Amino acid sequence: MSSNEDVKVQTIYKFIGAIYRAIYKEIGDDAWEILWRSGEILFDSIKNDVSISKENDLQTALNKLSKFLRDTHIVSEINYMVDKDNGVIEYQINFAVPLKYERREEAGPVYIFSSLFVALMKYLGYDVSKDAEPRFTSDNTLIERWRYKKKG
Repeated sequence: MSSNEDVKVQTIYKFIGAIYRAIYKEIGDDAWEILWRSGEILFDSIKNDVSISKENDLQTALNKLSKFLRDTHIVSEINYMVDKDNGVIEYQINFAVPLKYERREEAGPVYIFSSLFVALMKYLGYDVSKDAEPRFTSDNTLIERWRYKKKG
């Protein structure tokens, strides 16, 4: 990635972070509801660009979303590991630029991707719940594990 793309991605993260921090400062922990809703809105606005439909199987939809996010250079790498037998998905997102994660109000740029994932799963007809606390590694990678189950 060129340094010009780095600056653009850093700026996008700064925009997301600033908006989320302002919301958090005004309404506190309820800002999380807005963050989750933003993932639904974001997913709705990109699903046609990503060519995701309700007919896609889970792995195909995850692959399409991963490719889209990599192609936009918003993330360096994103991988989903699906354990169908146990109903668990783990994803690892390596961010293109270093992100702060120490305080909850700084987590907006990190968790916009979590909310996007949850929106995708809901769209495909799955219920999801966290399986483990998220981890952020020293190489700027977010690791999250989710349980999933088909609705109905």
